[in-house]
Amino acid sequence: MMYVLLIVGFVLLIKGADFFVEGSSSVAKLLKVPSVIIGLTIVAMGTSAPEAAVSISAGIAGSSDIALSNVIGSNIFNLLIVVGVSAIICPMATEKVIMQRDIWWSLGATVAVLVMMLDMKITNIEGILLLAGIVAYIVILIRAAKKNRDSGEEVKTLSPIKSAIYIIGGIAAIVWGGDLVVDSACDIAAAFGMSEALIGLTIVAMGTSLPELVTSVVAAKKK
Repeated sequence: MMYVLLIVGFVLLIKGADFFVEGSSSVAKLLKVPSVIIGLTIVAMGTSAPEAAVSISAGIAGSSDIALSNVIGSNIFNLLIVVGVSAIICPMATEKVIMQRDIWWSLGATVAVLVMMLDMKITNIEGILLLAGIVAYIVILIRAAKKNRDSGEEVKTLSPIKSAIYIIGGIAAIVWGGDLVVDSACDIAAAFGMSEALIGLTIVAMGTSLPELVTSVVAAKKK
């Protein structure tokens, strides 16, 4: 039964993230937000919602090993598998701003977490600092978006009401799926005598990274 619940949890996470991204992206397009900003914020956060849901649920449940190992494992999976598969499908070109600004934020966040983990724990204050970092990053992106809005290009969008339904429904599915994944992962780890950290680095990390893989592969196919 725990395997069924794990699969159900992953399905809820993936579909929830898909609905959330579609609804949020539709709202962003209506507001004429540049595509690169949508990718770096709404799509990135939406496809990362499963990791957030699982890690937050694990933290609340006291399973800190799953919470942290899931994040680390997902980052490894995203950089090596998602980027690798996407590049095989279609050579990946990017805008200069990604190299000049965003890659350094990504590296900086990784180094920050590494430094914080040197004492084998991440404190409440350090967690607040990490959240302050993402707020600062989003503010920078918003300012960039205001300077470089998309032209009035016609794009397919959902109605405001349908967008809201997609966003709310997506969030609900993500939260529910996160709880199911954490509970079933803990049961599987106990059944096989495996550490929660190992489960988080492998099964949970790969499962929660599926939205990124699917989104990137679809984008690569569309070039």
